[in-house]
Parts: sequence; C-alpha cells; structure tokens
Amino acid sequence: MRLGERLGDRGLLILVLLVLALIVIAERVIVTQLTPDPPLSSWSDDENGASAVYEWLDQLGYDLAERRIAQFAVPEDVGLVLMLEPSTEVTSNELAILSDWVAREDGVLIVSGAGFPARTVYAHFGYPLSQPNIIEMAEMGPLSINQESPFLDWVDVQGEFAVNVTLETFDWAPELDQVVHTTIDGAPFIVSYSLEGGQVIFVPETSVFSNQGLSGEANRDLLLNLLAQQGAGSRIWFNEWHHGERELDFSNGQISGPLDWLRFTTAGRAVLLVLVVVFAFMLLQGRHLGRPQPLPESLTRRGPAEYVDALATLTRQTGDTEIVREHAYARFRRRLIKRYRLDPVITDEKMVERLGRIKSAEMAEQTAVILRQLQRTDQTELELIDLQKQIDEFMEENL
Repeated sequence: MRLGERLGDRGLLILVLLVLALIVIAERVIVTQLTPDPPLSSWSDDENGASAVYEWLDQLGYDLAERRIAQFAVPEDVGLVLMLEPSTEVTSNELAILSDWVAREDGVLIVSGAGFPARTVYAHFGYPLSQPNIIEMAEMGPLSINQESPFLDWVDVQGEFAVNVTLETFDWAPELDQVVHTTIDGAPFIVSYSLEGGQVIFVPETSVFSNQGLSGEANRDLLLNLLAQQGAGSRIWFNEWHHGERELDFSNGQISGPLDWLRFTTAGRAVLLVLVVVFAFMLLQGRHLGRPQPLPESLTRRGPAEYVDALATLTRQTGDTEIVREHAYARFRRRLIKRYRLDPVITDEKMVERLGRIKSAEMAEQTAVILRQLQRTDQTELELIDLQKQIDEFMEENL
C-alpha cells in the first residue's frame, strides 16, 4: 500500500506542511548558529562584541539612533557615528556619503579597527594602508597614554587600559592636517582629522569599545572623552550597515532565506494565506473525534481507597511519621494563608498575631497550639491521628 493511500489526502497535506515547517526552522537555526556576530557589533554579547557599550550609553541617557537602515545614509539628527571594525566592504560611494555628512552637518565620525575595511576608510582620509603599529604588552608592561592635544571636556583617564594582547597605533602622516591627541611610547594612539566643520577620529585599538574592554575604568573614561566630541546632531548612530545588519528592502533583493520570503514578499504572503485557508477549511469540515475508548485490560483499575490504604500501610510499616507530620503542617498553613490572604512566607508567630487581629484571640490561641504540636518531631502515630482530628474540627469551625 502506498504512503498516500495509507495517510489519505488530509494526512498527506499535514505531512507536507510539517516538512516545510521543519525545513524553515532548521534553516533559521543553522544560519543563527553557524554565523557568529561580527566583532564590535552592538548586538554581540561576545567578549569582542559591543552590546555592553550600546546598553551603557543607553543607560547614561544618550539618544541612540535606529541601527538598521534600508539604504546607506546617516540617519537624521545624528551628531556622532561609530564605525567599529567594519566587516563588509566600504564602497567609494559610502565613503563619499560619510565625508559629505561630516563636512556638511559638522558631524563626528569615529573609526576603530585594524581589518581591511577599516584601513580602507583610513586610506580615504589620507592615511596609508599599511598595517598599524603593534605594541606588545609583554614588552611594554603597564600601559598608560600620553596626552598630546587634549580633547574638549577632557575627563582624566585613570588606571590602565583593558586590552587583550596587543595595542594597535597609527603610522605618522605628517603631510596631513591631523591632530595627535594621545600617544603610547611615541606612537599615535588617537588621531583626529578636520573636515570643514566636522572631524574624523581614528582609534585603531578595537578593545577600547569591546564588551571586555568596557570593564576597564581607563577605557570608560577614554570613551566618554570621545563621546564629548559629538557634533551638531543630538543622536549617536552605531553603523551596523557594515556589519551586514540592514533593514530588509525587497525592492533591492534583500531577502535572507525562505522565512523572509514567506513573511515579506507578495508571493510568500500569498502562500501563507493559502495555507491558512486550507487549515480553516479542514478545521470546519472535519468531524469531531469520539470519546476515547480505553482498552479492555485498562478497565480494571484500583480504587482510590486502595491507594490510600497502601500508602498508610507503607508509612506504618516503615515507622516514618515525619512525612505525614510535615504534610499536615504544610497543608494547615496553606489553608490558613489562602483563606485569610496572608503572606505565603509569613512565620508562625506573625500568623498567630495576624489571626488574632483578623478573627479573635481564641482562634489565634487554638492556631498556636496546633502549630506547636505539628512542629513536634517525637509524636506517635496515634498522636498524629488525634491531632488530625483536632485540625479537622478547627477547620470546620473556622474555615
């Protein structure tokens, strides 16, 4: 017998839908797990990510612009752009947009990174494409910066930098109209480049902006100094465009996987609508299932009394009355707390005091007596039975 004949039309349709759902889920899980977040991404919680910096600035009250955009352009009313270790190519058109924004809007562009995309940005502003100088921490020992040209609103940097293994600095570019603000061992560490009313600041050492680096007090002070250079706009923008994080614009073919196709394209939404209509038809036209019929051997069952008797016999034979006492104690407290709306973690003494105010001193005294008896660990089985009778009478009278 074929699979279609065994399942029927409805079963085959359900099977196909389940297979499609599994394919979509598997694709999304695989993409998520196999594609790590880029370094210094404001969404990344890794040590070399920058989510801690983003959340820290948000807590400090900075106005942060939307990180995802559909077409590359600096968002409106942005005064400072953070381009942190770009992982995708920075095209000449995008560099022209950034340069025009810095000059026209008196903005501040901060670039950090040592990869090829970051060095492409350095080269655009006149700095060589050579690898930045590397200062080995093992040779340098404790690191401290030398302030050459102070920033406006400078905050004294205290302590040592929290960096991983090395510290990256710039090559000198004496022919440019640059300002070297800080150096380490004579090598430029923070360099700014004026562009009409705005400026571009280069900080090649990426650990200054990382989640791990933010734990260092010197790194936080240095970051506050950089943020103090914010331009005319009131907002700060983390440039996630060059980390591949972009708002989907399907007019330009920005579709990532079948899930995006189903959710955002016209054809995909049509497929989802058809599936919803088919499901609704099956739901309305289907027959209700009958009541479940138990198997013949399952009809013979033990009655509740047998289980109670078995449990009592087991407790009597083992001589373990502690479980019974603890259960009675917890049940008694729970019923009082629920009935009189008391705090679930209230102590026995506070409970007795509260009941005396709510009900009466006589009831509070009875409650205290029962609680003291329930806390005794040396009671026999007969004493527990008598105590349970007292609890039942108390409950019937007061609850």
